[in-house]
Amino acid sequence: MTRRKPSPVKRKGNPRDPLLSVGEVLRKWFNRKKLRLQFLDRFLLESWERAVGSRIAGKARPYMVKERTLFVKVSSSVWMHQLQFLKGDILEKLNGLLGPGREMESLRFSIGTVEKKGPPPRPAPPLSDREQAWIDDQVSPLRDEDLREVLRKVMTTSLMSRKDREAR
Repeated sequence: MTRRKPSPVKRKGNPRDPLLSVGEVLRKWFNRKKLRLQFLDRFLLESWERAVGSRIAGKARPYMVKERTLFVKVSSSVWMHQLQFLKGDILEKLNGLLGPGREMESLRFSIGTVEKKGPPPRPAPPLSDREQAWIDDQVSPLRDEDLREVLRKVMTTSLMSRKDREAR
């Protein structure tokens, strides 16, 4: 019995066309299904925070774009009411940051859960020379180079995590 090689995956369309990002594939699929949704990208979220400031960004966060309308979840009715008064200013600042071709035409606010942005993670404390030497001593008997490297990384991560917990 002879073994057959699995057939390679064939790509539709012109093989010279560049590969599409996952976001672009999803965008095309939604458009084909007549769902005009645009996905939030990191730049839009960063622009939102710069446009409204950290105080408002902590109480209101965009969650969807549909037909040039930015939908924003707001933590309470009080904040939603306040943001209605600031809507024009927010749109002007946001569109100035987004640039031509990416402008939003309107904002829609709704009350919902606004995820809190945590503090940036602290860098892990470095290992001392003594700790590094201990790890090297523990992994040196292993013959397999790949296994030795994996174990070295695991032990380093474990020690760094313990030092971080103890520092808190």
